[in-house]
Amino acid sequence: MAATPSRDEASSRMVGVLTRTVAQSPVVRWILHARIRRRYYNDVVFVGEDYVQVKRVKDEDDHLEYVATKTDFDTRIRAAKTFSNVPPTDDDDFPVKLEGQSSNTTEVPPQCIVLTTDSNNLLFIHMVEASSGTWCFVQQACPTPTFDRTLYQPGEHLAVDPYSRALAVAANEREVVIYSAKPKERIQHEMQTADQNWCPVSAQRPLQVDGVIQHIDFLFPPLDDNGSHNEDQILLLLIVADQRRTRALWIEWYFESDLHHATVHRGQLLETTSCVPSLLVPLRNAAFLLINGDEIMHWRHILSGAAVSSVIHYTAGEPVFPGASPRKPMWANWCRPVRGSEARDDTDFLYLIREDGGVFLFHITTSSFVDHCHAGDLDCHVGSAFASLGHPGGPDILAAAGDMSGGQIKSIGTRFTPFKRTQMSRPDKMPMELIETVPNWGSVTDMVTTTLPGKSLRSRDGIFVTSCRQPYGAITELRRGLEAPVSICFDIDLLRSVSDVWAIPLTASGHIMLVLSSPMGTRLLEMSIDASEDEITEIEDTEIAMDSAHRTLTAAFTLDGKIVQVTERSICVTAGMPVNFEDCARIDCEGDGANLAAAVEPLLSFMVVAERSGRTEQSCRLLCCTIDPAASGRQQIRETGQCELASEPLAVAISQRSVYVTTADSKLGTFAVAEDGSIQEVGWHSIPGPAEATCDSIVVLHPAASQAPTSSKALIACGLRDGRIYTRATDLSTNEYLDDGRMISFSQSKVKLVQPAYTHSDAYAISGLDTCLLTWDGGTTSPLQIQNIWLSDKQRPELAQGPTAACTLMPPANLLSSPSSSPSLADSFVVLSGDEFFAAALERNVTTVPRQIPVSGTPSRLIYAEQQRCLVCASLKYEVRSFPSSLPHGKPEERRQIYPVVDFVPTRNNTPTYTHEMQPGERVYALLEWSFKQADDKTYSFILVGGSYTKSSGSIRGRITFLQPINKGWEVKDVKEGRSISFEAPVYAMALLDDLVFVACTGKTVVVFGFAEEEKRWEQLCKPFDLASAGVYITASARKIYVSTSDDSLVCLEIIYRSNGSDYPCTLRLRSAGPRAEQLLSHLVLPSPSDNTPTTTLTTSKHGQITALTHPIATNSLSSTLLFEAQLPRSLTRLRQCNIRPRWKPSPPFGVLVDNILGCAPDGSLIGVTLLDKKLWRRLSWLQRLCEWSEELSPHSWQTPEYSVSERSFARDERVMPVGLAGGEREEVVMRTGKPRASDGHVDGDVLARLMEGGAAAARERLEAVLKEIAGGDDRAGEWVRRHLDEEVRAVREVVEVLERVLGCCL
Repeated sequence: MAATPSRDEASSRMVGVLTRTVAQSPVVRWILHARIRRRYYNDVVFVGEDYVQVKRVKDEDDHLEYVATKTDFDTRIRAAKTFSNVPPTDDDDFPVKLEGQSSNTTEVPPQCIVLTTDSNNLLFIHMVEASSGTWCFVQQACPTPTFDRTLYQPGEHLAVDPYSRALAVAANEREVVIYSAKPKERIQHEMQTADQNWCPVSAQRPLQVDGVIQHIDFLFPPLDDNGSHNEDQILLLLIVADQRRTRALWIEWYFESDLHHATVHRGQLLETTSCVPSLLVPLRNAAFLLINGDEIMHWRHILSGAAVSSVIHYTAGEPVFPGASPRKPMWANWCRPVRGSEARDDTDFLYLIREDGGVFLFHITTSSFVDHCHAGDLDCHVGSAFASLGHPGGPDILAAAGDMSGGQIKSIGTRFTPFKRTQMSRPDKMPMELIETVPNWGSVTDMVTTTLPGKSLRSRDGIFVTSCRQPYGAITELRRGLEAPVSICFDIDLLRSVSDVWAIPLTASGHIMLVLSSPMGTRLLEMSIDASEDEITEIEDTEIAMDSAHRTLTAAFTLDGKIVQVTERSICVTAGMPVNFEDCARIDCEGDGANLAAAVEPLLSFMVVAERSGRTEQSCRLLCCTIDPAASGRQQIRETGQCELASEPLAVAISQRSVYVTTADSKLGTFAVAEDGSIQEVGWHSIPGPAEATCDSIVVLHPAASQAPTSSKALIACGLRDGRIYTRATDLSTNEYLDDGRMISFSQSKVKLVQPAYTHSDAYAISGLDTCLLTWDGGTTSPLQIQNIWLSDKQRPELAQGPTAACTLMPPANLLSSPSSSPSLADSFVVLSGDEFFAAALERNVTTVPRQIPVSGTPSRLIYAEQQRCLVCASLKYEVRSFPSSLPHGKPEERRQIYPVVDFVPTRNNTPTYTHEMQPGERVYALLEWSFKQADDKTYSFILVGGSYTKSSGSIRGRITFLQPINKGWEVKDVKEGRSISFEAPVYAMALLDDLVFVACTGKTVVVFGFAEEEKRWEQLCKPFDLASAGVYITASARKIYVSTSDDSLVCLEIIYRSNGSDYPCTLRLRSAGPRAEQLLSHLVLPSPSDNTPTTTLTTSKHGQITALTHPIATNSLSSTLLFEAQLPRSLTRLRQCNIRPRWKPSPPFGVLVDNILGCAPDGSLIGVTLLDKKLWRRLSWLQRLCEWSEELSPHSWQTPEYSVSERSFARDERVMPVGLAGGEREEVVMRTGKPRASDGHVDGDVLARLMEGGAAAARERLEAVLKEIAGGDDRAGEWVRRHLDEEVRAVREVVEVLERVLGCCL
């Protein structure tokens, strides 16, 4: 690889920027209970701003299991509903069955989801199962009419008929489009035959109404004359505001007739509705509810032309969060729980939820009888995402995604048990129990990246953001990897000395035996499959024939039902508990002999033990022993072969009949075990590296059965003492190596590898704070896949994962089943950390795992104070306080007050140790740490709090307050409030220029203060510099000050020191300003190596733009130069350059100039930013064009790409753009686009990441197919690709490798 370019070279070559979503936004706008796979799959769909995520509600415990995510919309989702593809049947009244009971791969999904998007499409989406067993999305688009004005563009409102006979899409004002659905039989036929043009819609008709459209929904038609459901009549209700009055109008047509017969009935005035209703709820018999704030109105007889209303009275109770608002909590949303067909005929069952989480159940009959009750509370703020996920025969499952707080999924009621239900009281039948939480860390206003210096073991930066709002306000650490939700956690005494753990099934009782190995010996614990701390019992030596006096090297459970243990001094085989000496065998080492390492092959019932018969290395050997289940006593262990070793063995691993041994002289040996149990040496291989490249642990990985079901390939992985992992692929059938080996940097300390006993496709790597899952896809050129594992606990969201001492995997369910226990912990991931025992369900999809530290209010600003070794967070807190009454002998008056607080959270604690409260009327906009050291080496540390306060006259002024924390044991226990500096305008931003000087933005001015050490006071160093608009963010270094302004882009100032005699010792001079007006939020200055090198600054704006500016060095121009810009779908509130990439990720390729830049957005998403040179940008830009023109990779935008070579494109600009995967300097093609020229330098990493789904091999096949598809076109791109097709195909492998490394720069 070529050397990394220097910074001055980089700035001159910088022409492009790649952005990629590192963490997807957790904000969910809709939750849909939709069976979009098969009838018996109880699925739930989470719909966000630009993504759809599908999960399964597991039948056994109602927890959610990840299925798939769709993120290739390339546009914003405006509305979402569920559409039924099949008519309702009696099967819908029965509980959802287990997934394994439905194996019909041609079955039509009962439902699909329907979305409206900003690209003016109506999308229908469901899922099908691929031949590989994975689930894939299938979509079909139905274009909606396009209008010039956004207010008239349909898509803001979406409604689906209760029987899915019709749909309606409406704009904010005037425009409505109604759609007629095809008959169910035709829809099913098109889906079964995989018709490319399948679409549930048969016809559409645009209509117009007067006024602003507030709500639309379909009504349940009244029963026909025979008392049956009217399957022909369709009723669409619209609530509109026209001339300051609310009206209800309805559109009527019949399913069997043409849409042109649809009739728009005159709107009826809703006199009792005084303001805009927030919710519309359709009811049986063409009735509906209109909900306004906390008022519920029941409307009936609208079809008669004279609608009648009545108020539904209910007991709301007190707000869950007193003081959160001066008003009562509003109703946020509603859902309809699943009920049997008989119950649904004449009664509406509704759950209504308030914004504070209060849940109420309403029963409304067609005769207008209303019954309600308080069902419970969800401990979260609630927005629009709310749904019922239950099924008949089971409890109601309510899910809310949370609004600026984490969401919750709770169950109401119990599972159907006909023999017990009649014996239970109503409180016992209807408890509200927490199932799991829904992560949400929005909204994000500030971000800190730090390793938490001090006693932290972190080797790379952690990402900490402000999130949520009171009472769920928190500092959230965002971690990327595999989530392991903890199901059981408890303390075990003397656990810190444990180095290894094994979980052995006790099949007779269905319990689990934990074998804990430590240098002092072995502990044996017995636990039930649903154990709590009180149910953990110690197993005495007399209860089982195992060796507890010595350290255990390995333990296993064989296919014949035998428990095998190898310790430093013995080999034990037993059938379990209780002890039966005929079924037990034990062989002890003779004299000074000792067992050094061992491994067991449980499927073939043999073991290999590396032993030392004396005190020297020359007396070491490998001993192979078979386990005879037909024998009794000591005869069960038969020595069948041995091999002498020239050096001391350190680790042993077995895969089938191949044995691998590592020795103290850094060698890897291969041995083969024959059918008769004899063992033979195959060969030795030196592990490359220094003397520290010694392997203490070794595992053998097989590809997953879904990737290579009959493969004999395996990957040997060695954990080295110098922090690296050495891998080598081998063929188990021939014991021949398939590659030359690969060295992977993992950590800075010893790497320990653990092989689970019950799976050969996984292994775990442990070092420092990293606990990772290792997998391999079977390719000889593919590296080891490594993913961090993060424990999460719904009871302790602040849980900080410490160093892992040992880990293992629980036995599978078939070994734990018993009449008295349920295998709920089967296949659980077990972790020992400190004195804690964790059992967790390891999820296999890579996601963002949050860790939330609670704070006192709604957080807004966050810094890391190095001198205090703590996070400092400023929040806004509300509280209801009592004040003496103004009347004589009157009761105390309660008033709502809002005031700032500052929390101090030490790095080794998970809660604030001190909270400093400020006064009502104050606000905090900036935090800054400042410390200075006196001559006596005593250090004073302060936290500067910048913000505003309200004077008694009502005017708002600015203030900087100095807080001096009082630290005891590295925990802040108190704060001494020092002096303050007041200003005429609020203080929005602060930064240190050097150890004794700080700069601040106060309104539209920039001020500079210096600390006089002798006088011990702050003095103003410069005359305030006036800006054209308020400064919102400021940084300073090397006499230069950079200010992001609210309306006038980026301003660069220079501080000039003057001679004595002036009013101020310094002056501020304008160095440069942005070339155009922009509303900035933040910026990041990329350091330059010298004063003679132009400085590059990245800025972020309120409108989602990232721009790169270079500042002139010594020219007459004061305008910065715009290098490039990137338009993102969301704005970034902060930019940070940090070290977040794990050591095992490949290094960036040549052409990456700056990486590891991270930005946070208000919705909680994290965006990685990478700066590119010209050659790499040209290659990736052309690669993005290929992805955008591919229907497979960009299914929703391939016909309307941002850059087009089609003559039919309506884009106004034409300019040349680079082509060619090889990166030729002169290869260009004219393309049409509507984007500004500065945006050409932007490469969308999210589009490129679609190519890499499924791995590098799949990416190469996909890219070659795209090239051949483009070559078949009759446009300019097709002509060029045809001429260079062979050259392009040859460059595919290299460009995929480069892309994989470039995308890794953002992680």
